Amino acid sequence: MKVGVIGLGHMGGPIAHKFYRENKDLVVFDSNPAVRQLFSNAGLRVAHTIEELSDDVEVIWVMVPDQVVDSVLDHLCACINPHTVIIDGGNSHFRDTVRRAAAMNAKGLAYLDCGTSGGLWGAEHGFSMTIGGDQKVFDRVKEVFKTLAASPSSYALVGSSGAGHYVKMVHNGIEYALLESYAEGFFLLHNNKHYNHFDLAAISAVWNDGAIIRSWLLSLFHDVLMHDQNLSLINGAIGENGTGRWMVEEAANADISLKLIEHALAIRQQSRDFGGDYRTKLVAMVRHVMGGHPISQEACSVCQEVK
Repeated sequence: MKVGVIGLGHMGGPIAHKFYRENKDLVVFDSNPAVRQLFSNAGLRVAHTIEELSDDVEVIWVMVPDQVVDSVLDHLCACINPHTVIIDGGNSHFRDTVRRAAAMNAKGLAYLDCGTSGGLWGAEHGFSMTIGGDQKVFDRVKEVFKTLAASPSSYALVGSSGAGHYVKMVHNGIEYALLESYAEGFFLLHNNKHYNHFDLAAISAVWNDGAIIRSWLLSLFHDVLMHDQNLSLINGAIGENGTGRWMVEEAANADISLKLIEHALAIRQQSRDFGGDYRTKLVAMVRHVMGGHPISQEACSVCQEVK
């Protein structure tokens, strides 16, 4: 099955490399010429336009920011084979996805949405994916998800159009709260008034070996702390992609209060407005290591050591 990937950023890049590692018939495109050159140098077949990429592919995986998706789809609608399946694997708002799927279907084009998780590690270890759309279309391209998946149980069709992105929205909100919870614990250990110089790397290693709070996220905190417990080179401003706020808005529409996620969002906003503290520095570092999210230039040397 010939696959095209549009968008080679911090998630699209690992997606493309995972396809490439599995020896798939693959062509990739990014709007940035420098990025195209990097992937060409790595041995991947690179198209120079969306039109060139869309020629004779069976599946097109779109991995671009939500605000760019409509423009990409407009280009694709003008040039793709009507039998091509389009998959939006980015963090699109589920309401936008429902609208786009209806527009694609009205033109006789097949469209799936996929909530994709796995970060930079996915290129080697595979991804977790929640898919929305038509069962028959999903069955046609199941091989694509099987290729990208971390295991046979790490992908599923979860509902109709938009459902994959809706579930990913909730996933990201949970991630916000988990990162904040771990960071607050380390913040107290680092700044407590009773015991000096807790070794946070050692404590995180112990917790991640049998404790009920062990997790892959905790292992990333451990990796960061192993290399730098002072975090003096990090400004501590935490970015966000909007999905956490979308989740809070959806919960409000359902008369559900999400205090933990609201708190995590408020801390992130404060870190950008007024500067961060130890906990936000930790979260910023972990987000960068796991997903390539931007961080201050001064911290890049530490990040390279962690990776």
